[in-house]
Amino acid sequence: MSEIKNKPEKPKSSEALQNWFAALAAFVIRIRVVVVILFAALMAFSIFGIMQLRTTTSIDSFFLQDDPLVAKRDQFESIFQNNDFIGILVEADDVFAPEVIQTMHDLNNEIIERVPYVSSITSIPTTVPALLGGASFHFENDILTDDEAALEDLRSRFDKRRSMRSVLYSKDYKQAWILVNLQEYPQVWESNEEPPMYTGHKMMEIIEEFQNDNIDITPTGVPVLAFRKAKEMMEDLTRVILIAGIAALICIIFLIRTPMGVAGSMIIMAGSILTVFGALGGLGITADTTFMLVPMLLTIAITVGYTVHVTNFFKRHLKKTENRKEAVIMAFRETGWPILFTAFTTIIALISFVFVPIFPIRWVGIVSSISIFCVYIYIMIFYCALLSFGPKEYTARDEKRNRDNDAAFEKIGNFFVRNGKIFVPLSAVILIILSLGMLRLDVNLNTNKMMGTKLPHSRDQIYISRTEIGVIMSYDIALVFEDKNQVLTSETLGKLDELSDFIKEYTLIKDTRGINESLKEFNLIRFMDAEGQYRLPQSDAGIRGLVNFYSRIEGNDLDSWLSEDHTSLRLNVKVIEMSSSELADHIVKVENEIGRIFSEDEYPGIKVLVTGGVVQMATMNQYVTKGLVQSVGAALIAIIVILMLAFRSFKLGLIGIIPNIAPVIAAGGLMGYLNVPLEFVTMTVAPMLLGLSVDNTIHLITHIETVYNRTGSYDIALPETFRAVGKSVIQTTIILCITFFIFSFSRVQSMVNMGLLTMVGIIAALAADLIITPVLIKWTKPFKEISE
Repeated sequence: MSEIKNKPEKPKSSEALQNWFAALAAFVIRIRVVVVILFAALMAFSIFGIMQLRTTTSIDSFFLQDDPLVAKRDQFESIFQNNDFIGILVEADDVFAPEVIQTMHDLNNEIIERVPYVSSITSIPTTVPALLGGASFHFENDILTDDEAALEDLRSRFDKRRSMRSVLYSKDYKQAWILVNLQEYPQVWESNEEPPMYTGHKMMEIIEEFQNDNIDITPTGVPVLAFRKAKEMMEDLTRVILIAGIAALICIIFLIRTPMGVAGSMIIMAGSILTVFGALGGLGITADTTFMLVPMLLTIAITVGYTVHVTNFFKRHLKKTENRKEAVIMAFRETGWPILFTAFTTIIALISFVFVPIFPIRWVGIVSSISIFCVYIYIMIFYCALLSFGPKEYTARDEKRNRDNDAAFEKIGNFFVRNGKIFVPLSAVILIILSLGMLRLDVNLNTNKMMGTKLPHSRDQIYISRTEIGVIMSYDIALVFEDKNQVLTSETLGKLDELSDFIKEYTLIKDTRGINESLKEFNLIRFMDAEGQYRLPQSDAGIRGLVNFYSRIEGNDLDSWLSEDHTSLRLNVKVIEMSSSELADHIVKVENEIGRIFSEDEYPGIKVLVTGGVVQMATMNQYVTKGLVQSVGAALIAIIVILMLAFRSFKLGLIGIIPNIAPVIAAGGLMGYLNVPLEFVTMTVAPMLLGLSVDNTIHLITHIETVYNRTGSYDIALPETFRAVGKSVIQTTIILCITFFIFSFSRVQSMVNMGLLTMVGIIAALAADLIITPVLIKWTKPFKEISE
């Protein structure tokens, strides 16, 4: 049975590490009361810190300060100020009915009075008389006094204005649009909420007050979305974490089956989350609500996984020694190094997120890494101290159950090793098929597909985007001219129309808006609504005259489209749906068309700024693709090097990486075949899998090496490893799968996708660990090389 008759001498480095962890456990047990008191004090400080935690969902938080897109945005805002807006869709049987006009008038007043940073409001009641032939709505003490005949007259006047119908109200008169333009946000503010969030909060308070049975009011815009998304996602986060906590408790009770072990696991789980997020609050570091769930659920999964490994070895030694303290020392002697190794490799894989130039992704990587570090420290110190308290807690029934389980896992392992010539090639074929699916991967940040329709704010945005007049997102084009005299000319504004017509050819674009629409409207008014006069004047003098008239009538509106020094023009492009792959292609073509229409030859020194949240999100396609390659590449190289150094074998390093590549291929292939888009949430799956899947691989290889060094036989080392570690490996996989399955309870579709894909990857990693790793070790005999 034995392959090598003489036992090789056990490497001193391995024994020295085990002795060091045993000494650490013994020291912790001696001061265990102090450890528990210090831990309780730290938790108290953490609770105080978490009360100061700030959260955000702002698109601005996604980009690094040195990002070129941020520089373009800042330059644009220095010319035209804030390009954020709040849009309000008002729906009724007839938006020109007295009660609807009164409601919109009252709503406008409340917004001006209570919502900060409001620059101007454009709506049916605020339309200036000059656009309506001198007519307007009449209010006395803020009460509408116009009768039905007067309102019908006003309706007919509005219908003559082409820039209003299908813009401020729908053709069937059932929908009206209120546009709230915002000032530039301050750099310093007193509220705990960021300015956009605070603005959205105040707006939602007003909207809720105005809702009634006859009129539906639905808001949109960056500030409203920021507030509603943060509120709804925090509710979603709380619900999912509660479900995860209950699931973790059930797993711990079922798997650990010792009161101190159960209590210790739950306390470490909660304590690690409190410590990390309390530190973020204390240090004033903002957390992104969209991604907070990831480090929290990782903390829960890792805590249960690590404590199960320790507890299984603790029970094994408690059965042998019947001495609780000695059993704890022996358990940490055998698991201290593998758990340190797995924690370190997982942290390295998650730290690789720093290669992605998207701040929340970096935040996830760093915070998750710190969370796992906290879990490791608390297990090595607090769990060690707590586990040493209590009676023997081991019965004959426990012993029989563990013996039966160990025998079952040994049979499973032996079956795969004996049939390795079948299962290894079969596994290779499956991985090849899945890798072909990765070729179908589509990098596309589509907000509708990402968020789904379960969150109220997401449903509202999809609904508004599909209405005739509603706008949920847009981007801006600023043309900054070197020569002021080239701006207000018939040739330049004609070319602006040409650009606008080109942009509107795209199906994802709803409409465009710039200075030309208003100038054409004023020209039509000047000619008493004569046929064919909705156009720009043919002479430059005529254009300048209309601009002066525009400035006197609606100076604030003019400033939105023409800079104060008359050197820059703005064109706003309204987008129906956020699809980053389509928009990225669209924006490239638009920039090329701008270069053709406003060439450097005709307009020397012209600068073009294409900016806005839509542009930033579209650019994320490049960041996601490049960041994923760099992140996965860095994590993969780091893990291979670490495995080779730790196991002191090039061959073992390559064997150990196979179970880490398999889950990435499985998840990526499934995404390709199921048409799940790769975006900034699902891109976290691959590096995360690399970090998580390596844990079981390390436990298996470490224990095989330990037994081989003691016995000198692979025929003994492999079965004994399945008996000792098999249960822990399968249990931790089940725990991780349950944890990530809990993501499916989220109302955010991208979170559901991430959870299910990660679960599939973890199952693939277990299959590779049980089917491929032991067989390759049996075939290649890497420890024989080390011994020799």
